[in-house]
Amino acid sequence: MAVLVALVAFRPVALLLVSCIYWGVGLWSAGGANSDSDLTDNAVRGRFYVKRIHAKLLVLLIFSSSPLFVPKVSANTLQVGTGKQYGTPCAAIAAARAGDTIQIDTAGNYTGDVCQWSTSNLTLIGVGAGRAVINAAGNNSQGKAIWVISGNNTTVENIEFLGAAVPDMNGAGIRAEGNNLTIRNCYFHDNQDGILTSAGNSTILIEYSEFDHNGAGDGYSHNVYIGNIAHLIFRYNYSHRAVVGHLLKSRAAENDIYYNRLSEEAAGTASYDIDLANGGKSFIIGNIIEKGPLAQNSSLVGYQEEGVAAGNPNHELFVINNTMVNDLGHGTFVNVAGSVTVPAVIKNNILRGSGAVTTQVDATETNNFSGNAKLVNPASYDYHLQAGSPAINAGAAPGQGAGISLTPVYQYLHPSCAEGRTVSGGAIDIGAYEFNGGNGVPPPNAPSRCGSVSASGPAANLSTSSLIFANQGVNTTSLTQSVTLTNSGTSTLTISSIRITGADSGDFSQSNNSCGATIVPRANCSLDVTFEPSASGTRSGALSIMDNASGSPQIVSLSGTGMDFSLSTAPGATSINAGQTANFTLAITPEGGFNQGVSIACTGAPANSLCAANPASVTLDGSSVSSVSIAISTAVRSFGLPGIPALPPGVTLPLTVSLTVLGMIAIFVTSQRRRAAFAFCGTLLIVLLASSCAGTATAIKSTPPSPGLGAGTPAGSYVITLTGVSGSLTHTSTFKLNVN
Repeated sequence: MAVLVALVAFRPVALLLVSCIYWGVGLWSAGGANSDSDLTDNAVRGRFYVKRIHAKLLVLLIFSSSPLFVPKVSANTLQVGTGKQYGTPCAAIAAARAGDTIQIDTAGNYTGDVCQWSTSNLTLIGVGAGRAVINAAGNNSQGKAIWVISGNNTTVENIEFLGAAVPDMNGAGIRAEGNNLTIRNCYFHDNQDGILTSAGNSTILIEYSEFDHNGAGDGYSHNVYIGNIAHLIFRYNYSHRAVVGHLLKSRAAENDIYYNRLSEEAAGTASYDIDLANGGKSFIIGNIIEKGPLAQNSSLVGYQEEGVAAGNPNHELFVINNTMVNDLGHGTFVNVAGSVTVPAVIKNNILRGSGAVTTQVDATETNNFSGNAKLVNPASYDYHLQAGSPAINAGAAPGQGAGISLTPVYQYLHPSCAEGRTVSGGAIDIGAYEFNGGNGVPPPNAPSRCGSVSASGPAANLSTSSLIFANQGVNTTSLTQSVTLTNSGTSTLTISSIRITGADSGDFSQSNNSCGATIVPRANCSLDVTFEPSASGTRSGALSIMDNASGSPQIVSLSGTGMDFSLSTAPGATSINAGQTANFTLAITPEGGFNQGVSIACTGAPANSLCAANPASVTLDGSSVSSVSIAISTAVRSFGLPGIPALPPGVTLPLTVSLTVLGMIAIFVTSQRRRAAFAFCGTLLIVLLASSCAGTATAIKSTPPSPGLGAGTPAGSYVITLTGVSGSLTHTSTFKLNVN
C-alpha cells in the first residue's frame, strides 16, 4: 500500500522508473541474444509490461476517486413484529440508517426491549389496532430509560411506554438527548419520568399524547420534564395524576402550551400543574388546568421559580382563555417569581375555587371570571359551559402577544384530542370552551380516534408539519424544499402574514410567489423554503402562517445541521538549519457532521524550499479529526552549477540509484556485439529520465531556486499559511518557521 501511495504522489517519476525497470529486465533477459530481432522482441515485451502497469494504476486512481463507486443510500421501511423482518423495535433500530421508517406491529410483544441510538431522522410508528406496547420489565438502557434517543429529528408515534425505573430515580419512557423530537399519539404511564430531555438548541413537539402516574415520589421526577431547549410545543395532550412531581415541567426558552388537559384529579399527588422553572416566552392558551385535593403544592402554574437561565432572555407570560380549577381549597392560580419584571398577561380565564389570581402585583388581569361559571359537570372534569353561564360572550378580544395571535382556535376534547373553536356570539366566551362553538374538526395530524369532519368556512391544510434539511455547509444555500398550503374549506382563506420564526430564524428563508393574500376553496399554493446555516451544529426555526382558519398560525417546524471544519497546527513554531526538513501536523476537525473533502494548500514558504502536505486532501467522516503531515524541506546554501536546480529531498537518492542501474544496463548491453545503436537509445532514455525528474522537482517547489553560486534556502523567519478549501468554505492556520 505504501508503494501505491508513493506511486500516486509522484506519478511522473514513478511511472518512468517502473518503465525503466521493466525495460531493463527485458534487456537483461535478452543479454545473450545475437540478433537485432531478439532485442526487438524483448523491447516489445517491455512496452507491453509498461502498458499493463499504467492501466492498473489508472484503474486504481479511478476507483479511489470517482463518485460513481460511492454507494447511494435511500430511506427504507423496516417492519417489526412476529414473522416480520425484525422481531423487536431495538433490533430494527440497530439496523436502521438515517431517514428510515420503522413500523412496529401493535400486536407484538416487546417486553424488556430497551436500547439507545444516535441515528438521526428516524420515524418509529406503531401500526395496527391500538398502540405498540413496550414494558421495561426491570430493564433499562444506559441506566436512563426504555429508549435513549441521541439522534436528531426523531418522530415517535402510536407507542406506549411503561415501567421505566433506574437507581437514580430518573428512569424515563424516553430520554431525549438529541435535538428535535416529535411525540404523537403516545402513552407514558407508571415510569419514573414520562419524557425527560437534555438541554440543546432543540424543538420538541408533543401532541395527542397521554401521561399518567409517572414519578418516583421524590418531587424531582415528573410526567414530562423538558430541559433547557429552544422551543417546546405541547398541545392536545392529557397529563394527569403525576406522583408528587409536576404534570408538566419545562425549562425551554419558548413554551407553547395549547389546548391540553392537565389535571391532578382525586387521587393525584402532583405539585405544580405547569412549572416553567426558568421562565421564557410562554403561551398558556385554551387549557383545562385542575389542582387536586391531594396536591403537594398549592399553585397551579409556576413561572421562573428557579431563577433566570442564560438561554431564556425573554420573560413574557401569557395566560389566556384557560379554565383553571383549584380543588385543593387554597393557593395561587399563577405564581410569578419576584425576579420577573415584565407584567404577565392574564386574560379571559375561568378561575374556579379559592386562591389568589397571581402573586405578581403589576400583572395585567383582564376579564377573568371567579365564582360559579355554570360548568356542565365539574365532578367529572367536564368544564364545558351550560346555557346561561355568565362566562358566555363575556370575554375581551385576546389580541396579540410577542407578535403572536392569542385568540384560541381549538378547544380540548377528551381524551387527548381537540376540535376547532369559533366565536358563536357577539364576543368570545371566557374559559377554555366556547358555548356551541366547537365544530368537531380535529387539528392537523390528529389520529383517527379524534374523528374527521369536513370543515365549514376556510380550512388551512399543510402538506407537511416539518421540513428537515440535509446537512449543509455553513454560509451555503440548500436545495429548495416546498410546502403546499391548501384551502380545504368552503370559503376563502385569507393570509395575513407568512414569516420565519424560532431560535435560528435567520438561517431559513421562504418565498411565496405563488401564494397571494387569499386562497379560494379547494385551491392551493406553494411555499419554498431554503436553509443557509450561519454556524455549525443543529439549527431550528418555524414557518408560521397567520390566516383566518382554525389553528392559525399554521406551523411547519424547520431544522437542519450546519457543517463546517476548522484547522489547527502543531507545533506553532520551530527552527531548523538550511538543508533540514521541518515537520508539522495539521489537524482538520469536522463540525456539525462535516463529511466533505478538504484540499490543503501551503503558502509563505521561503525561496528554494518545498512545502508538501501528505495527503494533499482528505475527506472527513463527520466526527473524527483528520491529521495531515506538513513537511518543509529546505536546501543547503552551497556551491551549485549555474542553471542546475537542486532536487528536493526524497528525489535525489531514487534518481541516483535509477540512473546508476540504467547506466550499468547500458554498459552491459554495449559489451555485446552489434550494440552501438542500443547503447545510444539507453543513453537517450537516461537523459530523458533525468530531465523529467528534474522538471518535476522544479515544478513542485514553492519558489524556483536562484541560479549561481551559493543557491539555497535563505535564512530568516517565515510565517507559513495552510489553507483548507472545501467548496466555498475556506479556513486557514499559520505557523512560524525560522531558518538558520
